Amino acid sequence: MKERAKESFAKFNRTIAGEVVIQASQTPGIYLLPHWVAPYQKKYPKSSFKISIYNTEQVLSGILNYEAELGFVGSIKESEKLVSRPLLEDKLVLIGASPWKEELEKIVADQGGIYLKDLLNFPFIFRTEGSATRKVFEQTLEANGRNIEDLNIIGQVDSLEGVKNFVRQGLAVSFVSVFSLGDEQKISKFNIEDLKPKRNFYVIYHKDRVFSPTCERFLAFVQDENITNKDYEVLS
Repeated sequence: MKERAKESFAKFNRTIAGEVVIQASQTPGIYLLPHWVAPYQKKYPKSSFKISIYNTEQVLSGILNYEAELGFVGSIKESEKLVSRPLLEDKLVLIGASPWKEELEKIVADQGGIYLKDLLNFPFIFRTEGSATRKVFEQTLEANGRNIEDLNIIGQVDSLEGVKNFVRQGLAVSFVSVFSLGDEQKISKFNIEDLKPKRNFYVIYHKDRVFSPTCERFLAFVQDENITNKDYEVLS
């Protein structure tokens, strides 16, 4: 019976086929999903994926409106129709390139660390509203008795790569997910001693959604702690 069960399971694995429709916000969609989709697709080569990248608010709306089977986001909202499962923890770090990198390094050398008060005169560029990264940062500022308007904001961009490109050019500094940096050469990252923005990444879906076998298997795959913890160690 054990051998027959193993044979049946192997046959089922070979016949997993079909498309998984996903919407994701920029950080999990661009930097995390490839690390989950690639090994899954190799294991189930007849499966395929349709992935659309939006801001977090748009992904939440898309899942509630049945536009996608699964969503991957950096923040959630309460809804009786929405199921959310935490995957892994993320932290936001300050990033800067020349000439701001050297100024930040000088602050660290002079006083042993960077504090929120040290950043008030630095030029900042942020994602536009609707971004989970910005929302988490604003919430962390408010918890520390500050407001985003206290900062010197010189620009807003609707994409994470846009933010990083402006930082590379020395226009400003910003806060981004540590996962988005990889082996970045031109940008340096800094921790702020009294400001440590953190969040979780979640997989979300409509509570009434009926999954295909392919989608159901992929959902189980990304919730495997061995998969998410491995990516945390590699990417952060």
